[in-house]
Amino acid sequence: MESRSDFQKYYQIALEECDDIIKSAQHSLNPSFENVFKTLHSPTRFDDARELIFEVAMWGGMNDSDLGRSFGTSYNGSQTWGKAGGGPNALPTYFYAFQNGTDSRRDVTVSTYLVQSGEMKNSVSLTGLNCGKFRKSWTSFTSASTLLTYGVNWPVLRYADVLLMYAEAANELQTPGSISPLLALQLVQKRAYGTNPLPTTPTDKAGFFKAVVQERMLELGGEGLRKYDLIRWNMLAAKIAETKALLPFLAAGAPTANNPYPYVSDYVYLLLTPFTNKECSTEESTIQYYGGNNNVALYTYSTAAPSGYTRSYWRKNVGQWTNGVLTADYINDPNKGYACKFQANKSELLPFPQRVIIENRGATKQNFGY
Repeated sequence: MESRSDFQKYYQIALEECDDIIKSAQHSLNPSFENVFKTLHSPTRFDDARELIFEVAMWGGMNDSDLGRSFGTSYNGSQTWGKAGGGPNALPTYFYAFQNGTDSRRDVTVSTYLVQSGEMKNSVSLTGLNCGKFRKSWTSFTSASTLLTYGVNWPVLRYADVLLMYAEAANELQTPGSISPLLALQLVQKRAYGTNPLPTTPTDKAGFFKAVVQERMLELGGEGLRKYDLIRWNMLAAKIAETKALLPFLAAGAPTANNPYPYVSDYVYLLLTPFTNKECSTEESTIQYYGGNNNVALYTYSTAAPSGYTRSYWRKNVGQWTNGVLTADYINDPNKGYACKFQANKSELLPFPQRVIIENRGATKQNFGY
């Protein structure tokens, strides 16, 4: 894993292409982060700003995907929407990467609830968080629909990505185009934080790059880009190791030394509340957690179940410390623990099938380590 000697040539191409899009004024950021993804679910467009630049059209049979059906917010026994979503899960640490109560992207990107019988919202566990950018309830399909695909388009490129690529390239080359790299970064952040203060961004090259790495994680979560960003930065192994180091702190869930997650409950306690298919922030904030809405309660350390509340696993599924020993399949099981099979300088690429190598008569060499 190393950069080519002429890698900056490709940064120059990226800078020029992104700057052309910025100067064209044909695209801008959708004022509503949520509406970017609603647009992917319906013939009705909620994107007058044309933030979506390129998307893959999905509709029917082999020309469709599992977006919304297996990948997305979970519906389980809902009379209106039936069963859908609940597939791939977000990392527990990802939920806490968003600034609590100020970053509007969190409630769109990460679903903390499932919709069950009676159209009631119930909490998922901290290891069961789903990607909220894809939701069956944003489509026209209901529990009466027999199709297993919902025609949800896949976003390949949107203007926020262009701004962040521009910021990265301009910072790397130290030669900005039509706008400063800081302005490009902050345009994305201003939509996310609204009237709340923006994060402080370092102005030195290395510090600014770290800010871009962080912002791409928050802005583009669930869109299939993070792994390939980390590979091209040669940071995949380092970020996996970083997360492995953070998960035991999250499992501790108590105010121990240097713990970035000092008050995380084993469980959350909630009153089942109706799902009304309103804005993501409304659906999240109207869940009646003990101690207040989820901007407060999910950061509150509590152990006793209040009378009348439903108990749902939260931190408990991440792991438990017993007499100084961490017991957690999620973290350290050798066969199903987090990134348990990853090998640096190998797992970044998949192997070529043997048939491909044979049919190419030796022109294709097997990837390293396979």
